[in-house]
Amino acid sequence: MRCRRGIQTLALVLLVSSLMVGCGSIPDVVGEDSDVPATVQPAATTASEPSTATPQPAATPLPTPIDEAPSTPEVSATPEEATPVTEASPAYSTVEVPEAGLSFELPESWVRLEPDWVWVPEIGSDLLVGVKWLALEAPQEVEAAMLPGSSEVVSAEVVDLELGMGRQFLLRVFEPAIEGSDAQAQLDSMQMHILVTQEQAGKRLAYDFFASGADAEQLAQAEAVLRHLVETLSAELVLGAAAPPSTPAPDAALKAVAILAQHLGIAQGAVELANWEYVEWSDACLGIHKVGIMCAQVITPGYRITLTVGGKTFELHTNQSGSSVGIVTPLLP
Repeated sequence: MRCRRGIQTLALVLLVSSLMVGCGSIPDVVGEDSDVPATVQPAATTASEPSTATPQPAATPLPTPIDEAPSTPEVSATPEEATPVTEASPAYSTVEVPEAGLSFELPESWVRLEPDWVWVPEIGSDLLVGVKWLALEAPQEVEAAMLPGSSEVVSAEVVDLELGMGRQFLLRVFEPAIEGSDAQAQLDSMQMHILVTQEQAGKRLAYDFFASGADAEQLAQAEAVLRHLVETLSAELVLGAAAPPSTPAPDAALKAVAILAQHLGIAQGAVELANWEYVEWSDACLGIHKVGIMCAQVITPGYRITLTVGGKTFELHTNQSGSSVGIVTPLLP
């Protein structure tokens, strides 16, 4: 009987123990001499024991954004806006040419190379503008009479002036070729010529308004003055004249006639003056170069004179006074 109760008590204890194990705890009632194995609880990790868990990297704290007003870009202090400097227009003055009945405007600082109606900004300058006129004799053509020799026409166009319809020519003018040389003639100047003819009282009068420069850049400067001359041109006296006078030939042209007549051994009356024009020669040899002769490289004002004898044409170069006259060799008979 006692043995039977002991067995029941032991069975009850085992049942309760098994129930407690399922709930995760073991009652303290189990004695040391109990045959029921004690469930070992996992020991809590203390601060002194090293942790086997993989250490997580410490998070770097992000800087706290500071709300700031959007910065305004610095505007450097700028000086007061300068008023654009406009290049002052040159002062102009009215020029009267009573012999031709013309008037027009030119820069008042330009000077005239008397006795010709030619103006330059300063003595010795390659820039020049001028006017010349000539009474044409039939069948003389205005281009042949007024345009310089040894030139090449770059362009030609029709223009409308106070005097009437005319033609404008852009020219390359060359120095005379050196005798016995195959070298190409050197460029002497670039020129602009505006030619107009008038017919009155049975006569034809030709006008040449021209500009010249050593090269295209200089010609552009002279051309601006020529344009103003033409735009301000007044020709009332010419249009109302019964018989417009022709331009008197300079003394240098008359001396050229005498020199050619003497050279050919004929009377001066047999030599006809066909044309003359003002030129600034690039040297003291008046643009006539001969082998073995040295020329002083100095600008020499003068004239290119065209003469005719018995249907033959001769070109002579002079200085301004006519004290020095040279005959262009290739035109000699």
